[in-house]
Amino acid sequence: MAPILRGGLQERPVGPEELRSIRARFLAIPEVSCLILLVLICSCVLLTITTFLSLSPLVICAISVVVLVVVLVAFSLVLSPAIAKINAYALIQNALTLHTSSAGFYFFVDQYEEYPDGPHISEFFFSTILRIVGIMCSLVGIATYYRYASRCRWRTLLLCANIAYAIVSFADVLMFSRVSRDVLHIPDHLFIITSTVLDETIKAWHVMPLNLICSYMCPKDMEGTTYALLAGCANLGEVISRNFSALLLHALGCEPRGLPGESAQFDNLWRASAASTLSPVLVAVVLFQLVPNVAQGERLVHDPRSATA
Repeated sequence: MAPILRGGLQERPVGPEELRSIRARFLAIPEVSCLILLVLICSCVLLTITTFLSLSPLVICAISVVVLVVVLVAFSLVLSPAIAKINAYALIQNALTLHTSSAGFYFFVDQYEEYPDGPHISEFFFSTILRIVGIMCSLVGIATYYRYASRCRWRTLLLCANIAYAIVSFADVLMFSRVSRDVLHIPDHLFIITSTVLDETIKAWHVMPLNLICSYMCPKDMEGTTYALLAGCANLGEVISRNFSALLLHALGCEPRGLPGESAQFDNLWRASAASTLSPVLVAVVLFQLVPNVAQGERLVHDPRSATA
């Protein structure tokens, strides 16, 4: 850890005088340290609640909403308006990106004894083959993003990415409702691979803009600290999203456990998937208020040396 703490992994070695100057600048802005501590505490509280305490999904979601509001208010009061708005958008987008993967796993891998009408995918195919395909398609998504979308405006790019992600996610509705097999007559394995290819490729377009725009928010000499702060807040949004998703599945009675005769657990899974498909559209409502309509590469922070208001 010593070389890392002394800046040895940066592009050039940092001398003692420069290192003291950077530390002094960081300590001169206690608000940033307080925000980092706040995000850390909120994340630990949520993880502890969801992991060790046997609370109802409704109570956990209520706590998640309180944490979401507290973090948003704290960041809005302390950070500069430009950084606070981008941080709020990243947190809201991740928090409202709902998932049905916890129930979807059993939908795919349950065999005839557990779910007679299921696709009966092997765990090797689901956990290994699809993961390899997903990684390859993520690389394709990143490459195509840099090739075709690097000159788009932030607002246009994020809007198109959210709409495309919602459209691609609709494939899960077709699968969970069995329309893909019974109406479209597409084999399950072929449909799953195709939807994975589209989903992972578009997901890269969905995530990359946020990663890049957060990097543009970092003031000089505080790049690592500010980016870690913004990324930590975005990760907190993912934790909140899991709690919201758990409540959605609980409300619709989709809580499979891999037990025999659990077909009824999947009756409303397509409805949960449809609700998660609409969540990226809800994000577009706040997009126009929080994301500036500027091209990539343009200055987003007026004071390049300050992260606070």
